[in-house]
Amino acid sequence: MGPFIFLVQAEIIAASAMLTRGGLNPGIHEIGPTDRAAIAATWLDYFNR
Repeated sequence: MGPFIFLVQAEIIAASAMLTRGGLNPGIHEIGPTDRAAIAATWLDYFNR
């Protein structure tokens, strides 16, 4: 797997936060592009030194 698994884990955590905040209608949801960009930027900062 390598360090790419941390991207998936971070999205799972962000999705869990969305669920705990509530207010979602039934259906399939994705995390927003702002959250996804923050996750990617953090990952790149850490692993692309």
